[in-house]
Amino acid sequence: MTALIKVWADFVIAHRLAIIVMTVLLLPLILFTGRAIPFDNSTARYFIDGDPALIEFDQLVELFGDNEYLIVGLEAAPGVEDIFNRDTLQAIRKISDYLDFDPAITQLQSLTSYQYIHADGDDLSIDYLIEDIDDLLSQASAVEELKAILRQEDPALDTLITRDFRHTRITARVEYREDTSAHKIEVVKRKIASKHALERVINTFFDDSPLLAVNSLLEMKKGGISESELAILEAMIEKRKKK
Repeated sequence: MTALIKVWADFVIAHRLAIIVMTVLLLPLILFTGRAIPFDNSTARYFIDGDPALIEFDQLVELFGDNEYLIVGLEAAPGVEDIFNRDTLQAIRKISDYLDFDPAITQLQSLTSYQYIHADGDDLSIDYLIEDIDDLLSQASAVEELKAILRQEDPALDTLITRDFRHTRITARVEYREDTSAHKIEVVKRKIASKHALERVINTFFDDSPLLAVNSLLEMKKGGISESELAILEAMIEKRKKK
């Protein structure tokens, strides 16, 4: 190995001028063609065609749908008993609506979209856990009733919300497309473009800085996000400004 390294080093030193010239000439070509290099980390790329494991995976996706998720976690503010307060619930609803507009999201689950099954006389009914935030918070007994329902909802406990009701999450299922991850890249680009502004908008639920949120929204408009995303954030800002 040492001999090989010495031969390579001697070659580079002896032809250093030609190597420098070739590097300068090839660099623009490398940069130009490099833009077309695709990025794909889809599951199919880890298997050869016809692999039994890949066939089983494709069947799994066909039977059960997409299997990749974007998760947003929320925690009750310091000094607040749990997440069942107006600011936090409004934030959950608005973030859920925001994500629901993204064309790459095929399913969304959050407290404000969660449905549960319960007995209604001789019938079984399916209702939203939270129909209206204002109605819910207008009665302390309604909040306690909601908590009692959640304590019996095994699918929600420790997945959608913790047992102390201080932490919750929003899960957004991302569409699976065979042999491509381009749509995931676009989702990431949109989220990066709006990340700082979205954080600031969410912060307006916990302080009195609507002007900061407006400035963030103006930054987002320059960043080229979609009209639907702007509509969601504008609604969030306007609601807070009226308070």
